[in-house]
Amino acid sequence: MESQILFEPFIDMGFLKIGKEHEEKIAIKNNGKAVGTIEFSHDHGPILVVEPKILKISPQEETFLKVKYKPTEAGIFKGSIKLKSEAILVKDSIDIHATSVDHSRYIIDDKNNQTNSFDFGTMFVGEESVLKAFVVNNSPKKMMFKTFFRKG
Repeated sequence: MESQILFEPFIDMGFLKIGKEHEEKIAIKNNGKAVGTIEFSHDHGPILVVEPKILKISPQEETFLKVKYKPTEAGIFKGSIKLKSEAILVKDSIDIHATSVDHSRYIIDDKNNQTNSFDFGTMFVGEESVLKAFVVNNSPKKMMFKTFFRKG
């Protein structure tokens, strides 16, 4: 009798903010007829935490593995968690993918300079003036803004 361990071999954590910890739970099921023991390891230092390090699963039981990732810089993270077991495994690793971004919201003018105000110069009643600007929002929150006009 052997244990047969089933799990999702690929985890996409999506877009994450730098410095904020993200946690994923991975379902692990033993479809075999014996108790299965799995040991988890990785080479990614303190930015990736796997809990527990060793997992025992009874036959026909399902449990969860916690994977915590805290990005320290912007970029794409591709890592893997290695699995060591006497049981039959679908794959001997779990691949992890995450994109870390520094969320920001700002306005740029037509010369690609970041700005928070525009000077339309001297204008007369009925005169029209157009300035092009772009709103940059790479955060998951929607952006609201107000416009104010000063006379004088």
